[in-house]
Amino acid sequence: LDHKFLVVLNKVDQLDNSVDFARAYGTLGWALSKVIRRKDIPHIYTMYNAGFCADVTVDHKLPLENFAKRRDEVVAEVLRARERHFDNVVTSLEETLRQVSMVAFVLGAIRARALQRVVLSWFIGVLVAVAPAGALIWLFQNEVIDGDWFTASFVFGLSSSYALLFVGITTFFREYLRQFR
Repeated sequence: LDHKFLVVLNKVDQLDNSVDFARAYGTLGWALSKVIRRKDIPHIYTMYNAGFCADVTVDHKLPLENFAKRRDEVVAEVLRARERHFDNVVTSLEETLRQVSMVAFVLGAIRARALQRVVLSWFIGVLVAVAPAGALIWLFQNEVIDGDWFTASFVFGLSSSYALLFVGITTFFREYLRQFR
């Protein structure tokens, strides 16, 4: 939050003593704590503008030379505004890249899971296609070899029905797998 704005308590030279300074600083800190919902309040620059005071002869109990140094710090921070802006842009880009990386990681995990489903579906499809065909061949191998016309036509009809069923199941699996692409 400190890189977004500067909080300045100006005209410290108008305060009479350290008690008034403490009250003004405390009041500003309390008001900031109500507006900025964070544990710590931002840094408060305390300063005064030398040369703008009408009454220069007033003897102050506060160390005004320290506040004059703070004025130089504020001027330096204001002059660093462009640098802070570029720092904010880089920080924003870094945060965006972190979010893109997280999205890429999640999409990679989703893709891996979808690929597992595709492989499992193809495995089940091949198993469904090969197992019954192998069982038919094993069960009717002797009847087809012996030349029994009825058994051969029955096996051919059953195989044709199975082939049509397999084409239908393959079409279903293809449509099912299309949703993962």
